[in-house]
Amino acid sequence: MQSKHPEWATKYRTKGTELRLFGNKYYLYEYKTVYDPIKKKPKKVSGKMLGRITPEAGLVKGDKEKLRSKEVTISVGHTREFGMSDYILVLLSDFCKQLEICFPAQWQQIVLLAYCRLVYQSPIKRMPFHIANSWLLEHWSIKQINERTISLLLRELGQNRQKAVEYMQHFVQKGEYILADTTHILSKSRHIELSHKGYNNKMDYEPQVNLMYIYATNSCMPVFYRLHAGNIREIKAFKLTLKESGVADAVIIGDKGFYSEDNIQMLEQEKLQFILPLHRNNKLIDYQVIENGTVKKSKNYFEHEQRFVWFHQTQLEDGKRCILFLDEKLRQKEEQDYLKRIQTYPEEYSIEKFQEKLSSFGTLAVLISKIEKTPIQIYQAYKERLDIETMFDALKNIIDNDSTYMQNEDALQGWMFINHIALQWYQHIYLKIAEQKLTTKYSVKDLMVQLREVRKVQLNHQWYDAEITKATQTLKEKLKM
Repeated sequence: MQSKHPEWATKYRTKGTELRLFGNKYYLYEYKTVYDPIKKKPKKVSGKMLGRITPEAGLVKGDKEKLRSKEVTISVGHTREFGMSDYILVLLSDFCKQLEICFPAQWQQIVLLAYCRLVYQSPIKRMPFHIANSWLLEHWSIKQINERTISLLLRELGQNRQKAVEYMQHFVQKGEYILADTTHILSKSRHIELSHKGYNNKMDYEPQVNLMYIYATNSCMPVFYRLHAGNIREIKAFKLTLKESGVADAVIIGDKGFYSEDNIQMLEQEKLQFILPLHRNNKLIDYQVIENGTVKKSKNYFEHEQRFVWFHQTQLEDGKRCILFLDEKLRQKEEQDYLKRIQTYPEEYSIEKFQEKLSSFGTLAVLISKIEKTPIQIYQAYKERLDIETMFDALKNIIDNDSTYMQNEDALQGWMFINHIALQWYQHIYLKIAEQKLTTKYSVKDLMVQLREVRKVQLNHQWYDAEITKATQTLKEKLKM
């Protein structure tokens, strides 16, 4: 009887094997015969697939069968950090695209350096190691970066401030509330002209460079920075920083140290609207409305974060207003705190001083320009400033390391641009966590630590996803990544 299969296929069929035809392709499978106790007769049980049979190549064993017969070896290649690299490529792509527009020849290297600062808070000397182990390097197929190329890149960036300004101006929108804040960077270099002995809030008079930042409250993002000399006061540097940033049609939200006649005149000359908090001893504030209870005899109140806030407006010259806010919950807290200090530090605090301050407890007074904003809008805008100041304190933790020891001003300027990008990315991650209301459970550092454990492994010159922990998978699902 003639076989229904061609001879080029049947010649590979041996004892314990059988041919199977799927479509027009032949495969060779193992099988064995076992006794079926129910039917009380032998039955055939199929086994593993041994390979595919073709007229040209004959029996071509599958990869699994090659491994079983030890005919193939596994080539184990590299392992790459993938989780944070992929976050940058996908979720931070808008930042990367803007970098590509402004720095077409250097944007990938800039992203790699910002990656090192964000994910590892890495100094320059460790960056080549982190870059070599990043999926970004593999994804772009670019040459490995060393310390020398990093230093040259930083100097080029520092010499091309115009391109950095163009990148940052992209994130400055018209009509926003904005605020400025300053921190200092200690510098031990004699070659940086901006480094001068100056005063800061830590009572430190060492040579330093000042870093002024502008934040947009609408986007809750750091949008612009400028370095200025350590011996120049913040207020003097503010005007030039505003000009360079291109801020227009914005409302400036200052801090309590910003109020002065000169600063108000400067803002008005620049046609900038403002909200400036006042020290509690400022003569513009009318505390009599609290002392005689007038503030609570009106309908001037609103609810903010589950507490009620009263307010009183005083109209000033040139259309400016002074608004006094009273938060009773805060007032009770401040009164209790002061009374406790009388008991603890009687040489500094007394009941007489308590009586003098009584009408100012729980208050916030602001001077505002001629803007069409309601008291609740003014109050919320200032509270957003406090939130962003808290954010800035957290962000300053990643501005560190090599800036202190840099010997070249161009390199310092380039270094701060890299840090600026890292700060934007940091805040983007925070906002994503906040969007899912997970800030009480996860920090930015939590997310970065878990994501950088997501890796790619190379086997036989192919890349595969490595296993991840259940905790990391849960985090990715909660953040809808």
